[in-house]
Amino acid sequence: MRNRNYFSTRPTLNDPWSTPSNIDLADTNSGTNVGHGILTPDGLSLTYQDNPHIKVATRVNTSLPFSAGTLVTELNIGTFERPGKLSSDGLRLYLEINNGPNTDLYFASRPSLSDPWGTPTQGPFAANVNTLSDAELEPYVTPDELQLFFASNRPGGIGGVDIWWASRASVSDPFSAPVNVDSVNTFDSDRSPELLGSTLFFTSSRDGTFDVFTAPLVPEPGTFGLLNRRRRQA
Repeated sequence: MRNRNYFSTRPTLNDPWSTPSNIDLADTNSGTNVGHGILTPDGLSLTYQDNPHIKVATRVNTSLPFSAGTLVTELNIGTFERPGKLSSDGLRLYLEINNGPNTDLYFASRPSLSDPWGTPTQGPFAANVNTLSDAELEPYVTPDELQLFFASNRPGGIGGVDIWWASRASVSDPFSAPVNVDSVNTFDSDRSPELLGSTLFFTSSRDGTFDVFTAPLVPEPGTFGLLNRRRRQA
């Protein structure tokens, strides 16, 4: 089964999502494993993974199809790379890169939308988030870039791959030591986190296949929590 990029919309935050549509435009779904698409707010640029590297496709307006994807050579510095989250202004990209024995989180920036990306570095993840022997995957950074959600098989989790959370005081600071979001994690694989408003969206294999789940966000004094019944399997 091949992975593909899909999109879904809804009129308001209170409405259900529409049936997902395949972004089968130009070559954006031509590879054997295409996904992790990130669309800029104006809908004119799509950054995605065409396994094992990152490509970008563009269009001049939202009524036209995307161009054929081209490799983003300055971001592809490892054996594989996968985009995670693009900043609201499109000038900072949070991604995962396998560049050795394991996969880590990286950060890249550019002066303007017309400039090439700088070489990715571990930057704000180096001090507390990335580990030497475990995988850090699928970063999602909130619009203010002060909170980080990601997936990892690091020690201290509930299952094989769990969702973790970290924060920082400003965009110039490193992220804090991660906290396991144990209110949503299970003994199965829980990953691909993304916060939309006050709802955390994520995927989980807890029901035997990977499906999308949600949990409402509940801030707690001095820590972080998600109001959700724990589903820990024996």
